Amino acid sequence: EGGPQFVARVFALAGRALEPDTRSGTSWPRPQLDSEIALADLVELATRGEDPRRWMAARRLGELGHGDWIGEAETFLRSQCGLTLAERTRGQQRLAWMRYLEALPAALTLTHARAWFHAEWPLSLAADSILRRHAEPEDRPMLAVAGAKALAEGSMYRLCSIVEALDRIAAPTTLSVGKA
Repeated sequence: EGGPQFVARVFALAGRALEPDTRSGTSWPRPQLDSEIALADLVELATRGEDPRRWMAARRLGELGHGDWIGEAETFLRSQCGLTLAERTRGQQRLAWMRYLEALPAALTLTHARAWFHAEWPLSLAADSILRRHAEPEDRPMLAVAGAKALAEGSMYRLCSIVEALDRIAAPTTLSVGKA
Protein backbone atom coordinates (compact mmCIF):
# COMPACT_ATOMS: atom_id res chain seq x y z
CA GLU A 1 0.00 0.00 0.00
CA GLY A 2 1.40 3.44 -0.95
CA GLY A 3 4.07 1.72 -3.12
CA PRO A 4 6.24 4.46 -4.61
CA GLN A 5 5.77 6.82 -1.67
CA PHE A 6 6.61 4.09 0.83
CA VAL A 7 9.78 3.14 -1.08
CA ALA A 8 10.82 6.79 -1.29
CA ARG A 9 10.32 7.20 2.48
CA VAL A 10 12.34 4.06 3.25
CA PHE A 11 15.23 5.25 1.12
CA ALA A 12 15.01 8.75 2.59
CA LEU A 13 15.19 7.30 6.11
CA ALA A 14 18.21 5.26 5.06
CA GLY A 15 19.90 8.40 3.72
CA ARG A 16 19.82 7.25 0.11
CA ALA A 17 19.19 9.76 -2.65
CA LEU A 18 16.87 8.39 -5.31
CA GLU A 19 15.41 10.01 -8.37
CA PRO A 20 12.10 9.11 -10.04
CA ASP A 21 12.40 6.68 -12.92
CA THR A 22 11.32 8.94 -15.76
CA ARG A 23 12.32 6.47 -18.50
CA SER A 24 9.62 3.99 -17.59
CA GLY A 25 6.95 6.61 -17.01
CA THR A 26 6.47 5.50 -13.40
CA SER A 27 7.03 7.39 -10.21
CA TRP A 28 9.04 4.59 -8.60
CA PRO A 29 12.36 5.86 -7.27
CA ARG A 30 15.43 4.55 -9.02
CA PRO A 31 18.88 4.24 -7.43
CA GLN A 32 21.60 6.08 -9.32
CA LEU A 33 25.21 5.13 -9.99
CA ASP A 34 27.76 7.79 -10.91
CA SER A 35 28.96 7.21 -14.48
CA GLU A 36 32.51 8.22 -13.50
CA ILE A 37 32.85 5.89 -10.50
CA ALA A 38 36.36 4.45 -10.03
CA LEU A 39 37.02 0.72 -10.42
CA ALA A 40 37.99 0.35 -6.75
CA ASP A 41 34.72 2.03 -5.72
CA LEU A 42 32.74 -0.26 -8.04
CA VAL A 43 34.34 -3.31 -6.44
CA GLU A 44 33.62 -1.96 -2.96
CA LEU A 45 30.00 -1.18 -3.80
CA ALA A 46 29.38 -4.50 -5.55
CA THR A 47 30.85 -6.72 -2.85
CA ARG A 48 29.96 -5.09 0.46
CA GLY A 49 27.00 -3.62 2.25
CA GLU A 50 23.36 -3.52 1.31
CA ASP A 51 23.39 -0.43 -0.90
CA PRO A 52 20.58 -0.70 -3.49
CA ARG A 53 23.10 0.31 -6.17
CA ARG A 54 25.01 -2.89 -5.51
CA TRP A 55 23.62 -4.83 -8.48
CA MET A 56 24.30 -1.89 -10.80
CA ALA A 57 27.94 -1.75 -9.67
CA ALA A 58 28.24 -5.52 -10.15
CA ARG A 59 26.78 -5.30 -13.66
CA ARG A 60 29.18 -2.47 -14.53
CA LEU A 61 32.13 -4.60 -13.35
CA GLY A 62 30.89 -7.38 -15.62
CA GLU A 63 30.44 -5.04 -18.56
CA LEU A 64 34.02 -3.84 -18.03
CA GLY A 65 35.14 -7.49 -18.27
CA HIS A 66 36.48 -7.43 -14.72
CA GLY A 67 36.53 -11.19 -14.16
CA ASP A 68 38.48 -11.25 -10.90
CA TRP A 69 35.34 -11.90 -8.84
CA ILE A 70 34.00 -15.02 -10.60
CA GLY A 71 35.33 -17.29 -7.83
CA GLU A 72 33.74 -15.17 -5.12
CA ALA A 73 30.45 -15.10 -7.03
CA GLU A 74 30.50 -18.88 -7.39
CA THR A 75 31.33 -19.37 -3.71
CA PHE A 76 28.42 -17.20 -2.64
CA LEU A 77 25.94 -18.80 -5.07
CA ARG A 78 27.10 -22.27 -4.07
CA SER A 79 26.45 -21.35 -0.41
CA GLN A 80 22.82 -20.69 -1.38
CA CYS A 81 22.33 -24.10 -3.06
CA GLY A 82 19.91 -26.42 -1.32
CA LEU A 83 18.32 -23.75 0.85
CA THR A 84 14.57 -23.65 1.21
CA LEU A 85 12.69 -20.53 0.20
CA ALA A 86 12.39 -19.56 3.88
CA GLU A 87 16.15 -19.99 4.38
CA ARG A 88 17.15 -17.85 1.40
CA THR A 89 18.45 -14.51 2.52
CA ARG A 90 20.78 -11.88 1.12
CA GLY A 91 18.75 -11.41 -2.04
CA GLN A 92 20.54 -8.16 -2.91
CA GLN A 93 23.89 -9.93 -2.80
CA ARG A 94 22.58 -12.82 -4.91
CA LEU A 95 21.15 -10.38 -7.45
CA ALA A 96 24.45 -8.47 -7.58
CA TRP A 97 26.44 -11.61 -8.33
CA MET A 98 23.92 -12.72 -10.95
CA ARG A 99 24.08 -9.34 -12.73
CA TYR A 100 27.87 -9.43 -12.58
CA LEU A 101 28.14 -12.91 -14.11
CA GLU A 102 25.60 -12.32 -16.87
CA ALA A 103 27.34 -9.10 -17.95
CA LEU A 104 30.79 -10.69 -18.28
CA PRO A 105 32.01 -11.74 -21.74
CA ALA A 106 31.54 -15.33 -22.88
CA ALA A 107 35.27 -16.03 -22.78
CA LEU A 108 35.16 -15.63 -18.99
CA THR A 109 31.85 -17.31 -18.16
CA LEU A 110 30.74 -19.87 -20.73
CA THR A 111 32.84 -22.71 -19.30
CA HIS A 112 31.44 -21.95 -15.84
CA ALA A 113 27.87 -21.83 -17.16
CA ARG A 114 28.24 -25.26 -18.72
CA ALA A 115 29.58 -26.66 -15.43
CA TRP A 116 26.81 -25.00 -13.39
CA PHE A 117 23.94 -25.83 -15.74
CA HIS A 118 22.90 -28.99 -13.87
CA ALA A 119 23.78 -27.67 -10.40
CA GLU A 120 21.21 -26.61 -7.83
CA TRP A 121 19.61 -23.18 -7.81
CA PRO A 122 21.01 -20.45 -7.87
CA LEU A 123 24.08 -21.76 -9.73
CA SER A 124 21.78 -23.21 -12.39
CA LEU A 125 20.04 -19.84 -12.62
CA ALA A 126 23.42 -18.15 -13.20
CA ALA A 127 24.14 -20.72 -15.91
CA ASP A 128 20.78 -20.03 -17.54
CA SER A 129 21.47 -16.27 -17.53
CA ILE A 130 24.92 -16.71 -19.06
CA LEU A 131 23.73 -19.17 -21.71
CA ARG A 132 20.86 -16.84 -22.68
CA ARG A 133 23.54 -14.36 -23.74
CA HIS A 134 26.40 -16.57 -24.86
CA ALA A 135 25.19 -20.06 -25.88
CA GLU A 136 27.00 -21.60 -28.83
CA PRO A 137 25.90 -24.31 -31.27
CA GLU A 138 27.73 -26.97 -29.23
CA ASP A 139 25.34 -26.20 -26.33
CA ARG A 140 22.26 -27.15 -28.38
CA PRO A 141 22.02 -30.84 -27.27
CA MET A 142 22.34 -29.97 -23.58
CA LEU A 143 19.78 -27.17 -23.91
CA ALA A 144 17.31 -29.30 -25.89
CA VAL A 145 17.33 -32.10 -23.28
CA ALA A 146 17.01 -29.63 -20.42
CA GLY A 147 14.25 -27.76 -22.27
CA ALA A 148 12.19 -30.93 -22.67
CA LYS A 149 12.69 -31.71 -18.98
CA ALA A 150 11.72 -28.16 -17.93
CA LEU A 151 8.57 -28.37 -20.07
CA ALA A 152 7.60 -31.73 -18.56
CA GLU A 153 8.19 -30.43 -15.02
CA GLY A 154 6.46 -27.10 -15.63
CA SER A 155 9.66 -25.14 -14.89
CA MET A 156 8.60 -22.19 -17.00
CA TYR A 157 11.34 -19.75 -15.96
CA ARG A 158 14.01 -22.26 -16.87
CA LEU A 159 12.21 -23.18 -20.06
CA CYS A 160 12.05 -19.51 -21.09
CA SER A 161 15.79 -19.12 -20.49
CA ILE A 162 16.53 -22.23 -22.52
CA VAL A 163 14.31 -21.05 -25.39
CA GLU A 164 16.16 -17.71 -25.38
CA ALA A 165 19.51 -19.53 -25.46
CA LEU A 166 18.35 -21.74 -28.34
CA ASP A 167 17.06 -18.66 -30.15
CA ARG A 168 20.46 -17.04 -29.72
CA ILE A 169 22.12 -20.07 -31.28
CA ALA A 170 19.68 -19.98 -34.20
CA ALA A 171 20.11 -16.23 -34.80
CA PRO A 172 21.62 -15.50 -38.23
CA THR A 173 24.55 -13.63 -36.68
CA THR A 174 25.58 -16.67 -34.62
CA LEU A 175 25.14 -19.15 -37.48
CA SER A 176 27.73 -17.35 -39.57
CA VAL A 177 30.32 -17.11 -36.79
CA GLY A 178 33.34 -19.23 -37.57
CA LYS A 179 32.31 -19.93 -41.17
CA ALA A 180 34.59 -18.72 -43.90
